[in-house]
Amino acid sequence: MNLTTLGRAALCALLAALAACGGGSDNFGSSGPASSDVTSSSSSSSSSSSSSSSSSGSGSTSGSSSSSSGGSTGSTIPGTPTDASLISTYPAARYAGYTATTSDLGPERSDGVRWLILDPPIPPAAAALGYTKLIYATHPVVADVGIVGTSASGQHYFVNGQPGINYGDSPSYFSTTDGQLTLAGGAAAPSIMAAATNDNGVAFADMNSALPFLPASSGYYIESATTCNTNVNDHWASFWMWTAEAMSNSYSSSWVEFDINEWGFDYAPHGDTAGATLFGVTSTLNNWSSLQTHTKHETYSPATLLMTDEHVMGGAWNPHASTPNVEQWVDGTKTGSIDFSAVDMPDSAWQGLHHFPIFGAGSHGYVSPAAEYKYQIRYVMAWGPP
Repeated sequence: MNLTTLGRAALCALLAALAACGGGSDNFGSSGPASSDVTSSSSSSSSSSSSSSSSSGSGSTSGSSSSSSGGSTGSTIPGTPTDASLISTYPAARYAGYTATTSDLGPERSDGVRWLILDPPIPPAAAALGYTKLIYATHPVVADVGIVGTSASGQHYFVNGQPGINYGDSPSYFSTTDGQLTLAGGAAAPSIMAAATNDNGVAFADMNSALPFLPASSGYYIESATTCNTNVNDHWASFWMWTAEAMSNSYSSSWVEFDINEWGFDYAPHGDTAGATLFGVTSTLNNWSSLQTHTKHETYSPATLLMTDEHVMGGAWNPHASTPNVEQWVDGTKTGSIDFSAVDMPDSAWQGLHHFPIFGAGSHGYVSPAAEYKYQIRYVMAWGPP
């Protein structure tokens, strides 16, 4: 997200308080699932936990929650539902301890808070680039979001804000839709959520996360499946990568920002900011210094998409390619790339940096008042070299 365009003061006004962490928003009676919903299995659900421990963070990212499944063990959801159907039809709180084999993300197990993604298939982009080690894969839920300054260190996967900027903590800004974490967007309740941390000797106050950094020196691929509930060009729903070093004590150091997607910059009909109906994915590589963009470069996918359709947005950071670059992937297809050299970024500008994802639900200001909307996040997963 371009801080030069918005200005720090404008961004602070744009992005409001996010929800206090809680136990999730699914409400169920005391009765368990109907017997027709599941089938019995002689194998224990713990047989899947070995997949979780095979990579850092696989299966709800930290691995810790996979040891406490609760509920009945050895019960299996029938058939091979899609992941979206699983988390929508079989809420994790009600089906604690159950297992399922999804057609798109493979085996999963409910720990009573979320469905753990245990052993997902390697995405096409990660396979093509040799990023075959799963770093983490998770379904974000309301309980995963901690409030800056109030959350226990490292107990949450995300925090309610962006490092260096103060946000409040209104619970209304996070909710659950069809089993997916939902951020409120628009003028009344813009929101932002970051996976910051203090690992590797880099610290910023109260922004600790259970998710690990993605080291820029080794390279990575990260993707997320997201949806907006309305198809309006004013929506500045975003998924982007920031560097921890930029937020360590001051903004004075050089740093890198990799925007994987920001809706509302590429659209059709072109020039019709208020009436556009089709959209393209906008990816940007920014080489920053002291809150000023030193150099930036953008790439766009064709403006043929609807925000209301779910799309898998992916970004690859490739420092070891013959020509170091970032890549844009949309729904499993490579749609663009930006060379490091396009932003005058020498090795010294990115080596040793640590990246983390941010999801935002802002507004462009194309219309007034800004259109209210919901930004759903079904999953986020990251892959690195073996």
